[in-house]
Amino acid sequence: MTILNWLQQAVQFLVLIPSAMLCYLPMHRQLRFSPGKTALLAAGTLLVYIPAAAWCAAALGLDCNIILLPSLLLFSVGYRLTLKTDWSRCICTFLFSCVVSAFVSNFSYAYDAWLHPGSTSGQFSWQAALFQFAATGVAAVLLIFPLRKWGSILIDRLLVSGAWGSMIAVSATFLLLNLAIIPRHYATLYVGRCFPIYITLLLVLLLCLIAMYVSFYHTAMGILRTAAIQERIQFFEMAENQYRMQKKYIEDTAKERHDFKQSVFTLKRLADAGNLTALQQYLTKYVSTLPETEIRHFCKNHAVNALLNYYAQLAASNGIQLDWHTDIPEWIHVAEPDLCSLLGNLIENAFAGCSTVEDTAPRYHCLSVELRNNVNLYIVSTNSFDGFVRLKDGQYESTKRKGSGIGIHSVKMIAEKYRGTARFHHMGTEFYADVMLQVKSGTLDTQA
Repeated sequence: MTILNWLQQAVQFLVLIPSAMLCYLPMHRQLRFSPGKTALLAAGTLLVYIPAAAWCAAALGLDCNIILLPSLLLFSVGYRLTLKTDWSRCICTFLFSCVVSAFVSNFSYAYDAWLHPGSTSGQFSWQAALFQFAATGVAAVLLIFPLRKWGSILIDRLLVSGAWGSMIAVSATFLLLNLAIIPRHYATLYVGRCFPIYITLLLVLLLCLIAMYVSFYHTAMGILRTAAIQERIQFFEMAENQYRMQKKYIEDTAKERHDFKQSVFTLKRLADAGNLTALQQYLTKYVSTLPETEIRHFCKNHAVNALLNYYAQLAASNGIQLDWHTDIPEWIHVAEPDLCSLLGNLIENAFAGCSTVEDTAPRYHCLSVELRNNVNLYIVSTNSFDGFVRLKDGQYESTKRKGSGIGIHSVKMIAEKYRGTARFHHMGTEFYADVMLQVKSGTLDTQA
């Protein structure tokens, strides 16, 4: 083995650099570590692997593919360890990078056959290796925008493993086809019209692959749009139910105020008549009809106050201790249905968590709502729960049904509508929700 042979083999393995870029382009929001640390890990791995693999190929006289193909299994494991996504999305992205490299590799074999008609694929020239490295780099550059924009959308939003499994099969099929049509002896390409047929076959396969990926993207986006519409329908149904409960509560309290007014008139007439016996009897009957829970004043906003009174009565019947501090003015630049839906979802989620606590442990919910400088509305919710959560890709899932929690999703939707944030986390047996809404002038106001 000479230094020249080692360098010729090392050039062939340089294709791994742009291939690694293709792997990470759609995963830029799914990195387990920072981008800089991930880049250092990948660069360090390739810096060790490329010289060692080139030495093995040169010293043992092996085709680089014999060393590279088994190494892909180890690379895929290392790749998965640097990401937060599941195996299906990792494998699909990894195979996509392999397929792109495989197509470029076959075009490079054609270029090598054009330069050296009497050679073989096992004697891949350094000129063809440089062509392969440059072409793969160009492909990676051309794919930066589509992979970072559209590819990352699918990676971040399409969580159905079965959908990714179908594309894994497609990518694996095209990878095997590329490996199968590698010309072992370049002389066979010069028999009849084999050379143009070979190039045409590569182009047709490449166009088919592109068409399948484009079709997969549009199909997946259609599925996501349908799911989003269904979630919005569920969100509006929940908002409607909460508003209906709020309306019923307001109507009930209005009836109680009207009845109280009539009772006062009756008491006044009895008092004016001096009929103390009848007055005492009426008061005794009236006291027996009063509700056990009184109407509390939580804030100046009538709609929110009615909603909080409803949930306060629900908390009392379920043994949930409340520590609520709500500073909400009568008029606020947030639509009442949005504000009531947001608070209702937070409280319902908190009460659902409290219901998982054993009877011997305390059940409590702390809620703080504060408007600062008439610009930002801050909402902080803390509740007790049994400590059991379901997480998938860092997102909380419902413990009552399959899929993500609708309440949390609804809160996030309202926060996004008002250019705010909604964060959820837990520690031990406490669950936390931190929400911020921008309520400065210009935000939708349906109350004014």
